[in-house]
Amino acid sequence: MFFIYTFIPALIVFLRTRNLFRQPTLTIILAFVLVAICEFHLWCLLIFGNMFSPEIPRSIIILWMWCFGGITFLSLLVVVEFGVAKLISVFSRKSLALNKFSFFTLVIVALSLSASGIYNATSQPSIKSISVSLPGLPTSFDGYKISLLSDLHISQLLDSAWAEQVVSTTNQLQSDLILIAGDLSDGYLADRRVDMAPLSQLDAADGVYAVFGNHEYYFDYDNWRHFYKSLPIQFLENQHIILDKNDDKLVLLGLPDDIAATQGAAMPALETALSGTPEGATKILLVHKPVDGLNASKHGIALQLSGHTHGGMIRPLGLLAGPANNGFVRGLYDVGNMKLYVNAGTGIWTGFPFRLGVPPEITVITLRSSPAM
Repeated sequence: MFFIYTFIPALIVFLRTRNLFRQPTLTIILAFVLVAICEFHLWCLLIFGNMFSPEIPRSIIILWMWCFGGITFLSLLVVVEFGVAKLISVFSRKSLALNKFSFFTLVIVALSLSASGIYNATSQPSIKSISVSLPGLPTSFDGYKISLLSDLHISQLLDSAWAEQVVSTTNQLQSDLILIAGDLSDGYLADRRVDMAPLSQLDAADGVYAVFGNHEYYFDYDNWRHFYKSLPIQFLENQHIILDKNDDKLVLLGLPDDIAATQGAAMPALETALSGTPEGATKILLVHKPVDGLNASKHGIALQLSGHTHGGMIRPLGLLAGPANNGFVRGLYDVGNMKLYVNAGTGIWTGFPFRLGVPPEITVITLRSSPAM
């Protein structure tokens, strides 16, 4: 089904522009080039066995994605152009046909949008600082700082150099706790070991914790799971840890992603993670997808931290990402008595590396005490 979606932009552009090229040979070449570029993911699946992490030079990925993005944006532009032309023809009774000048103008705009989207997506994340008031949070934890990363997708596109800068920036924030809400990497361990090395330098006073996202299960999950044990990052799989300050307690829980079932791995079980937690303690839940926020709120969670959506990547796409995630796309939400924050993504997936209006982020969350409800 995915490959049909990527074929649609090529089809739209071809149908709208084929009459510009009156030579059959050029028309055939146009069709071939459009399909060849837009089915990048299919070629990756056929050649590499997956469509999530092509092991080809970074420069080729950027060039191919620039062309793919250009065609995708061009398909949207020609649809708008077609609609405007039809409206004008209705009211003016004049037929407006797409000419070569208009077409190449749209091509330039589309390629510019694509280039901007790739540049934004592969740039270093910005720092987004927020304060979150939690009823009943012990005063010892008032002002407690959490650095939240999510969806790093370390890969051929976002390599060790990119990861080193992210780690350096995160450590300079000097937060009390560093959390990673899944999708740390793309690719098999043999291809990513060097790129992942910088993560071993993450450092916070109360530790570094993470959960598995859906992409962790796409590339030999057991091998990655074993590797992560060698890093100073503790992965929480239906588990909790208790943070203690002056005899006050704050509980951090973590759940695996629900796609774990495809690997025969442990499914998310909030009740299991909650087992043995101190009665009345403030609880923070780290889970990759935000979709089950309502369920978490019913189990006494004060704050849920998630990622997965990449914030919609391109601002209007948030309208599409919302329904698939119960309306949780990016930013802070009130869900019953619980706060839910969705990180817009620290990195980006190689298969659609575009951001317009939704910059990558490292979130710095400062906890504030408020009276218990």
